[in-house]
Amino acid sequence: MHDLRHSFASHAAAMSETLPMISKLLGHSSVKMTARYAHLSDGAAIEENERIGRLISKLMELPDERTTRDFRRYARE
Repeated sequence: MHDLRHSFASHAAAMSETLPMISKLLGHSSVKMTARYAHLSDGAAIEENERIGRLISKLMELPDERTTRDFRRYARE
């Protein structure tokens, strides 16, 4: 059962679920406990890093007045 909880938390984190939501789903009283369960693979961290880098590159190409509005749109891609 304990391993299943670790797997659940890790898969949820890899799917970009927030730690507070994972904590609630697991019935934890604190997000700190959930952080011990949720382990991201290096591959998932690298992919997210690259996605954020692409987002920043796109935003740097935009005129300043469009940055805030377009950030929300690009962040969803």
